[in-house]
Amino acid sequence: GSVSFNLSLELMDQRFRKQIYTMEDEIRNTITEQIEQMGWLELRTPEGKIMLKYDMLKRINSMFPKPTVRNIYFTYFIMQ
Repeated sequence: GSVSFNLSLELMDQRFRKQIYTMEDEIRNTITEQIEQMGWLELRTPEGKIMLKYDMLKRINSMFPKPTVRNIYFTYFIMQ
């Protein structure tokens, strides 16, 4: 199966915007990696999606010197 998604990042501070843009590819790769690691069955459940969200928050924030992303919202998440 494949997963298509769009997401929106809520930042701790709008001043981090530029940093997020410069890291966009890295963030996208991290998210794709995380989704592949979790697997189909886990992601089908609401708990799996919540786990994915919090793991991604941790991983993305660890790329920056201090926490940058407050929350992650999936605006689109389709599994095929």
